[in-house]
Amino acid sequence: MAPASSKPRGLRERIVAVAIRHRTAAAVLLVVLGTAFSAGVRDLWFGDEARYGGVLDHLLQGGHGVVLYLAGAPYPDKPPLYFWLVAGTARLLHTEGLLPFLVISALSGLALVLCTMRYTERVLRAAPEASLLSGLLLLSNFVILFLLHYARMDLLFAALIVAAHVVLHPAWDKRRAWGACLAGFALVAAATLTKGPLALAFVLLPVIVELGLRRRLRRLLALDVAAGALLLASFLMLWGIGVVHAEGAEYMGT
Repeated sequence: MAPASSKPRGLRERIVAVAIRHRTAAAVLLVVLGTAFSAGVRDLWFGDEARYGGVLDHLLQGGHGVVLYLAGAPYPDKPPLYFWLVAGTARLLHTEGLLPFLVISALSGLALVLCTMRYTERVLRAAPEASLLSGLLLLSNFVILFLLHYARMDLLFAALIVAAHVVLHPAWDKRRAWGACLAGFALVAAATLTKGPLALAFVLLPVIVELGLRRRLRRLLALDVAAGALLLASFLMLWGIGVVHAEGAEYMGT
């Protein structure tokens, strides 16, 4: 009698095995299948979407983009990175309306899923099966499913934060990790330029807690961490200088 392990697997088992082996491709396929049907079926309807559409119109009509505008007045509510990406997508696709927003939402959602899967493998040191499961659980969340079909920056913000943790985590076990620190803090800067300074708390506070529990807080005083922090500050300072140049110093107080 042949051992159980040699029995031919059923169709479901083969599909699961292929999905685990090609989990990145599986995530891409699921996001594409889950978002392609909504492209072009509606316009910018909801309150946030209507405002964001007005901001996009300003950029597409030749606005400088350092400071966002809505209805002819400065719009200081959000930093510009998300709108830069949407405007670039609109120009690339030669379209306006909701579609460029949905493209960025889909790409951001995919990035979040892939970064979460990578976090499961690299930080939690879980098996490939758990990595795929983490992506599937994320895609089954109602909030994530809603945001994939909505014009908001939350998915991009979350993806950048998780990516920063994935990149920075290996650095804390080394005496120096220049590349990881520079790339990780650049991602923190991108998240800050997407939705504001909460990105600093979402990345730095967990790092401080982790290193504190491991009694390795001195790692934050190393030169590579200082270089990453300097890069982060430089990105934010350059944007601040651009804002002052475009609108004057008084704008920074709005």
